[in-house]
Amino acid sequence: VVSVDKVPRFKDNESSDFYSVLLQLYKEFHIKRSNWRNITEALLNVLNQYMISWVSEKRKNPLIEKFENILVSNIANKHLIISKLMKDIPLSEDHFRKLFIKETGKTPIEYLTGKRIDYAIQLLETRSGSGMTIKEIASYVGYDDPYYFSRVFKKITGKSPTEWNR
Repeated sequence: VVSVDKVPRFKDNESSDFYSVLLQLYKEFHIKRSNWRNITEALLNVLNQYMISWVSEKRKNPLIEKFENILVSNIANKHLIISKLMKDIPLSEDHFRKLFIKETGKTPIEYLTGKRIDYAIQLLETRSGSGMTIKEIASYVGYDDPYYFSRVFKKITGKSPTEWNR
């Protein structure tokens, strides 16, 4: 009998890769193409590798995970005040900040800034088809001032937003 607290819990990634492979495995098993055994075995090996990577992955503190999710969901919020968000955490602000740095390697503001710049990079890479301006991208990632956004972007990436996709 396996103890409930010993059962590993897995969380799929944002693009549901594990679930997609699992669905493909299910289909291949029921369709039974000529080489279905090889295909299902290969898919099972992929699922096994996912599970191995999840087990070896260090678990984060649930408060940190929750706070990361709050920060990511507020990427576009120009009026976000991190210290106000930290008031809802049942730890002192200083203790939580140290814990956050220990878990992520960054302060909460550095973490948010990094996520904003990552999102800006995605938008810049798809910009040619969308016609978005740097000012619009800055707004989408939580910056009122496109000049300040450009300075932060360059500081982190080494390139200005206009130089990014060249």
